[in-house]
Amino acid sequence: MSDFENWLKETNWALSLLAAIPLAIIANLLTISVRNWLARRSAIKAKKRLKELEDDLKKAETYIDDREKLYLFLARGIFSVLIFIALGSAMSSIMPLLSGPIGSIFYLVAILRAYQCLNMVKNISNFDKYKGEILSQINQMKALAGEQ
Repeated sequence: MSDFENWLKETNWALSLLAAIPLAIIANLLTISVRNWLARRSAIKAKKRLKELEDDLKKAETYIDDREKLYLFLARGIFSVLIFIALGSAMSSIMPLLSGPIGSIFYLVAILRAYQCLNMVKNISNFDKYKGEILSQINQMKALAGEQ
């Protein structure tokens, strides 16, 4: 193979990884809207979504009341991000043939976990706004599930 073909293969993986990161972030940002839309289509799904929203609110309230639990959640999040980055790097160096896809998956999981932690910090730092949004969504789901 020529140097150009090798460079092209390496560039394709780099471009794929660069494209995957913003797409994953966009997907996470749209997840709540899509899940609520799907829940509106079925009472069973609305009840399930209602439970998820109530659990999310309880978790945030727990972290507001007990900062030690919040710090433990964030520490676990940081360590899991570091572990997934290390696993991605290890896979990239150990398995040259499969390094691109497997390493990219570990990096993507690390990014998603970091996003979860940052989202929780954002929700807690703006708790009144977050609580209002969640309660509004809960009321919508209760109406759809017939639990007025």
